[in-house]
Amino acid sequence: MKKQAINRLKSGFSLILAVAFIIAISALALNTITLSSTATISINHLYLHSQAKLIAISATQNAIAQIQRNDFNQNCPSKFSLFYPNSSDYILKSEVVIMRYIGGKIPPACNDKIWKEINATTPNIDVAIMHTIVQTNPNLAITPIKISKITTQKP
Repeated sequence: MKKQAINRLKSGFSLILAVAFIIAISALALNTITLSSTATISINHLYLHSQAKLIAISATQNAIAQIQRNDFNQNCPSKFSLFYPNSSDYILKSEVVIMRYIGGKIPPACNDKIWKEINATTPNIDVAIMHTIVQTNPNLAITPIKISKITTQKP
């Protein structure tokens, strides 16, 4: 009788030990998966943030190039937009808004809200003050990123 009780006790103890071991291994596996997932998300976020910074620089340079090619007697551009990788399903959108052109005589296509006349003898632009904004597509299920910078450029 005592032997049967001891065998039952050993069987019960083995079962409890096996369940505890399975729970411990499961907890360890869950922590590993959570850590891996968190690391992947933060790496993706860092990559997207770095990409947004580079697109902000590119958008500003693109706006300067378009200003240099522009005929201010025909139009006075005040906003430039770029989409990455394309405009229909973009990940990042950049907008460069010209806050102020500073320079010579106001061209016919510009108004005084965007043009500050400092030397009325030349029609050239001396400086353009630009506000660049790069942000992620709000329709995507990613962590939102928004980069904003104001620069003074000499076109």
